[in-house]
Formats: sequence, structure tokens, C-alpha cells
Amino acid sequence: METKVVTTSDGKRSWGWEHVFWGIVFLAAAVLIILYATGVNLGVIGEIPVIDLILGVILLAWIIRCFVKVQIPGVFLPLGLLFCVFEKELAQWFHIGSNGKILNHWLVLLIIVLLTAGSALLLRPLRLKRKAAQAGRVNKGSSSTMYIDCADFHSESIKNELGATSVWFSNKDSYQGGGTLYVHNELGSTVIHVPQEWRLQIKITKELGNVVVPDGPGNPEGKLLTIEGHCELGNITVRADG
Repeated sequence: METKVVTTSDGKRSWGWEHVFWGIVFLAAAVLIILYATGVNLGVIGEIPVIDLILGVILLAWIIRCFVKVQIPGVFLPLGLLFCVFEKELAQWFHIGSNGKILNHWLVLLIIVLLTAGSALLLRPLRLKRKAAQAGRVNKGSSSTMYIDCADFHSESIKNELGATSVWFSNKDSYQGGGTLYVHNELGSTVIHVPQEWRLQIKITKELGNVVVPDGPGNPEGKLLTIEGHCELGNITVRADG
């Protein structure tokens, strides 16, 4: 599960409406699963319990979200849970299984784990290839210092993998503002040194990684720098000391 750190240009941090929405949805789903497991009856629509229908809608929305985000390995967990919720109905409709049971739920869990792990391993090379293609400068397995020339800086991409990368800005007086720095950090450490007189807007997602950003937006009247990117199993640090 990815989380997103957003620092707006006025210095306020926001997690985005999507995270709030899905947080509420998952909490509601947890309550419904408890009710489902304890046999609480909220009524029936047709022949299907209301709890099953609500859980089905939530799980279906989860599956659609995974496809929209192209997170194929994430599809199998909600798909397996959807199977468990409607297993009885599926057994009746297709005349398979016995006593409303098709598969042992532990076997379903094992299948989910294997499908998730297998698809993640198969799709990982494509994911890394796509990310590498997006990165203009790449540091892999070494210590590196990169300089961005502000005299001609509008957009720059940097990828750090299994290394330590420091990013500095040169010719700062020539910077016109409005530039965007894209950073991808994987199993490494990336430190971005930003001039104190600039204004910052930071949008970085993280997956089992750590992101450290300044508490404030910098100079409210300063030239705007946008930093976007992703941190996976590593660290991205933004320092206003450049």
C-alpha cells in the first residue's frame, strides 16, 4: 500500500481526499466483515444478505481501483475475498461444491498469496524498465553528487537505486521558477538540497520508505520548485540548505 506525502505551496501537508475516502471504506469493510463472521443479519435483498451486497460493492470498487492504477498484483486479494463472500451463491448457481462450500478458505488464502507474489515478480521488470525510462539521470549502487543547472532548468528526472545521491542546484540566480524535479528512490538514500529562498511544493509517494521534508514551504514570495516522485524501501530527504 502506498502513502502520499503532499506539501502544498502554502506549507500545509495533506494526505489527499483519496486516502481519507479509502480509509473510511476499509474501516467500514472491517466492521462489516466482523458482522458477517458473527452472523449478524441486516436483512436480505432477493436471496442475498445485505452485508454480502455491501461487501461486494466495496471489494468490486477495490478491484476497479487496482486496474485503474495498473496495480495488477493488488487485484487478487479483493478478488479472493469477493469469492469467499459469495461462495455459497456461486456454489448454488454453478452447482459445484457441497453444502455451499467450493474451496477451503485457507486454500483460497494460499492461492491469493501465490498469485500476488507470482504476478508481482513477473511484472516487476516491466515496472522497473518503465521507471528507468522516465529517469533522465540514474545512479545505481554508488555514491553520487548531481548538479542541476538552473540557467536552463524546467524539468529534470533523477533515479537512485541502491546508492546514495545528493542533488544540488547551480546558477541559482538564473532560476526563473516553476521548475519540476522528478525523483525515484529505491533501496537507497537521496538528499535534495534546495535554496532557502525558494518556495516548495512537494508531492512524493512512499512504499515502505521514508520521506523527510521541511516543515514550511520556504519563502512564500520565492521562486516555486515542485518536487514529485516515489520512495520505495529507502529515504528521500529534502533540505532547505542549498
